[in-house]
Amino acid sequence: MARLKFKDILWDELCPIYVETADDFEKIATGVLVNVFDNVFLLTASHVIDQAKKINKEIAIPTKNGLENISGTLYHRYLQENEKRDDDMLDFSWYKLAPKMIDILHEDFIPLTKEKIEISDDFTFQHDKSVKPIPVKEMMKRMKFLYDNPTPENNEKLKYIDNFRNKSTITFAGCPNTKSKLNAISYSAEHVYYSGQGVDEDVYKLHNCTPTENIIASYGKDGTMDTDFNSTNFPKPEGISGGGIYRLIETKEGLDRKLIGIGHTYKAKKHLFIGTNISFCLDVILQRLEREKSILQEELINDI
Repeated sequence: MARLKFKDILWDELCPIYVETADDFEKIATGVLVNVFDNVFLLTASHVIDQAKKINKEIAIPTKNGLENISGTLYHRYLQENEKRDDDMLDFSWYKLAPKMIDILHEDFIPLTKEKIEISDDFTFQHDKSVKPIPVKEMMKRMKFLYDNPTPENNEKLKYIDNFRNKSTITFAGCPNTKSKLNAISYSAEHVYYSGQGVDEDVYKLHNCTPTENIIASYGKDGTMDTDFNSTNFPKPEGISGGGIYRLIETKEGLDRKLIGIGHTYKAKKHLFIGTNISFCLDVILQRLEREKSILQEELINDI
């Protein structure tokens, strides 16, 4: 039985976000490009927009012409007086890209379509608390033994483990600031994937979240592993805010992903990543588009 591998090495919807500084551009966050509702959108976290607005700048993304300020319509909830973004567990903003911006998007980017998006109002995961967790190093030894000894019995065990892993794994992905490079003619932003496990509803309540609006994953408490259960060290997640949250799916060509949310918060001491459920995001976008369409139709009728 072969080890699970990802179908695609890079996830081309992940877009690094920059702001212009006095001397150059600074990488600050990540966005996710999606092609839905007959438009292309850049989804990100609201605090990313706050950061740009604080210095009176627009965000910039890579294009065929180099880094350019984004053109399109921004949909963003500005903070009220005495309100803190840290208390905003939705923390979601988006741009509807202008046609000219879509035309010059960097060739590295391929916006996700609806087939790669999974809609659900509940990505919680109920852990069986009667089962004693296996230490990471011991689990790695067991997995290596099973892969190195492909008997029918061991293959069945691996199949069970892989199915469990796919169901329980939630991956937060983005472009960390420490992995971004920029020069006069090109940019480089490495994708990093932080895979953890879904948590139960009690954890959501503890952090003032709900499964219909949020997604939470536990990450890093017992060490981190890649898809082959090899121990790995990932860079600090600064800069992945606004990146994608994914559920893993198995295909004939290898592991693939479906977008299930937009990430915005990392609670290091609690070993948790928090984001906004993509179902909530798309509902908000669709409601806004329908409202604008209704207003436009009303204006046209009044002009007749």
